[in-house]
Formats: sequence, structure tokens, C-alpha cells
Amino acid sequence: MSSSPILISNITCARRGKDLFAPISITLNDGETLILRGENGSGKSTLLRTLAGLIPSTLNTHHSSLYLGHTNALHPSLTVHEHLDFWRGLQSSRALPNSEILLMLSLREHATKHASHLSNGLKRRLAFARLLLHPAKLWLLDEPQAALDKNALHILLNLISDHASQGGISIIASHDDLSIAGAQTLTLQAATMSTKQ
Repeated sequence: MSSSPILISNITCARRGKDLFAPISITLNDGETLILRGENGSGKSTLLRTLAGLIPSTLNTHHSSLYLGHTNALHPSLTVHEHLDFWRGLQSSRALPNSEILLMLSLREHATKHASHLSNGLKRRLAFARLLLHPAKLWLLDEPQAALDKNALHILLNLISDHASQGGISIIASHDDLSIAGAQTLTLQAATMSTKQ
């Protein structure tokens, strides 16, 4: 991955013509993680979607990004293995074989199951496969821990840690306390913004 910081300068997001939070500026260096906090409706998801380019803006981070939202974007009639093949065919992918991805996500025994037969936690784990398939400097994760049990949460935290160790950067919207060493916190508020490390 390229060794350069991600600079986000004086950005805000609006809904129905009204700013959701005061303008913020963010600098994230290789290997850093930022946790977004704020009440429901404070703009966390909108900010992530803007950074991902899903909402029109003049922002350009000059870095590849991968967005994982609230929904898992699964097709009920495809098996776990077929999802991996489908995602792999959409864009440039790592050479990491499906068997290794399934092992990393503890999904090997579910490889032939259709998505419609998976629990919510297993569906969420399957969605994480996109993080392993497609190389991206910036991960944008919206409540990624939703529906995860303790073991699955451990898998998620390991993925984020491994990404950081390779110089990757993550911005994560979460209401929960995630045990990520050295993570910064950004709290979105209507009129002011506070950060802590």
C-alpha cells in the first residue's frame, strides 16, 4: 500500500439542506484507526458514505477505499462459496484463495450453504470477505460488529489489526467500545466536535 496520510479537510454533511455536524478535518497516517461516535442521526453513516463516494461531494482522498455498510449485500440464492466467486469477479482481487478466506472467517463448514440459511452473525462474517478479497488502503465500516458473537468479534478485530499492520487505515462508525489499540475517537455533534486518543 502507498505510504501517505489520508487528509480530509473541512468536511461536513447535509440532510435536507441542513448540516448534520460542524465541519471537521481529519489526518490519518498509515496503520491508524478512527472510531466515529455520535447519537443516531448525527451523521456517522452519511460521513462514511460520503468518504466512499456514494454521496456526491467535492472530496477526493486519492486513496482506494472499501465501504461496508449496515446491510451485508448478500443474494439469498447464492452459497457462501458462490458469493466469494461473484465478488472476486467484480474487480481486481487478491490472490488469496477462497479456502483461506473461509478459514480466516471460520466459514469453511458453511461454504455450501445458501445465504438465506445463514444466521445474521454468519451473514455479517461473509460480508467481511470483501475486505479480504479487494485491496484498499481505506476501510469504511459502518457498525461492523452488529450481530456478532464474541468469537466473530475477535475475527473482526483481527482483520482490522492485520489491516493496520500492513499500513491500512480504518474509519469505523460504532456505538460500542471496540478494543482497538491506539484507535482515535471522533465524536460528531450538532454544533461542536471533540476528539480524543
